[in-house]
Amino acid sequence: MPDVNWNSVDHLSFAGTDLQELSASLSYLHNGEVRRESRGTTKYRIDLVGTQGISIIASSYDGAFTIHFPASIDTATILIPLTGNAIVAVTDRKIPSIQNLGVFVDRLQNYELHVAGPRRHLCFRVPHDELVRRIEVRLNISVRGRLQFANEIDLSQGPGLDLARLAMTMHDGLTGETLHKTPVALGHLLEACLEFLIDAVGHTTPANFLAGLPFRGTSSVRSTICIPTSPGG
Repeated sequence: MPDVNWNSVDHLSFAGTDLQELSASLSYLHNGEVRRESRGTTKYRIDLVGTQGISIIASSYDGAFTIHFPASIDTATILIPLTGNAIVAVTDRKIPSIQNLGVFVDRLQNYELHVAGPRRHLCFRVPHDELVRRIEVRLNISVRGRLQFANEIDLSQGPGLDLARLAMTMHDGLTGETLHKTPVALGHLLEACLEFLIDAVGHTTPANFLAGLPFRGTSSVRSTICIPTSPGG
């Protein structure tokens, strides 16, 4: 990851029971807006670390409410559920955010997170261009056009399962207020998470998407990306 100094990270934690305070805090972070769904006790705790456009957010919620997040223009959001269930509403779809199913929200998509009951998840916010750069480096190719990513991520096997396991470790380390104190270890864990992520999440080009072709993981991405050839090749 170029130009990222993991010896200098921002760390922010906040917790409470007042949803108005939660809404104000989320607005400070990335323009989130909270709406209560029913009466009753609510609790939350947010632990965030970030540097130069990349954020890792460990979230714990209890209660029934909805958080609305507007599109971030240049940053993708990845939710890795750890315990409890939620619903992620993206455009005209409602995606269950449950055990073994991660959710990828593209940079141009608004989304809502519907929470009901105890819930813990880890959230990555990563520049879209950084994900594309990693795919280009991994496969030694140049991507033409904007990649589109599938919303669902299978966390039950392969790199998705590895991603889920690392996410649990990072969540515990952040809420335990130990991981952000060891930025080098944090950087290595994030590097591994991003590599597992680009293996696990399906992606395709706009042309293939409009043609109805399936999303593919990085291992088969060569069949979905236009690869420039040399004049003699």
